[in-house]
Amino acid sequence: MRFEHLSVVIADDQRSSREIVAEFLKAAGMRDIRHAADGGEACQLICARAPDFLILDLEMPYDGVKTLGQIRTGAASPNRRLPVIMMTAYATPARIAAMRDAGATEVVSKPLSSTKLLARIQAVLLQPRPFIDGRTYVGPDRRRARAGHYVGPLRRSADGLSDVFDIDVA
Repeated sequence: MRFEHLSVVIADDQRSSREIVAEFLKAAGMRDIRHAADGGEACQLICARAPDFLILDLEMPYDGVKTLGQIRTGAASPNRRLPVIMMTAYATPARIAAMRDAGATEVVSKPLSSTKLLARIQAVLLQPRPFIDGRTYVGPDRRRARAGHYVGPLRRSADGLSDVFDIDVA
């Protein structure tokens, strides 16, 4: 993948984290890299000129989940479908679920490696998942695995026939 013509906003309250991410991207050929010290500043940069994707830290004074909510559902958002890679130093199942449920396109844990980060960027740009714009969720489809074509009343692999059709009519 060629990175020369892509643009990104990196939002992290830790300057050193932003610089590490920027160095990985520069080494891959990216030139248009903008920095934000928190989610509010990231929103301003995105509204001024929408990037191709956003790298967003979870824990900041103006946190990542709140920022992502503004991007996905805010009236002033220039691109609700903006690919967003969220990063965190504490990748607990609850935090990963919170980022996913907020509409994160991908999640990456710190410490970062260039290989891990570039793989996530390629995934969000070259293999985008369908986008859901519903009443309770706005973001990429959270389902990763596709279970063939739907052929019946059950929608989940965990659904049991007895749960649906066990009706006593006597």
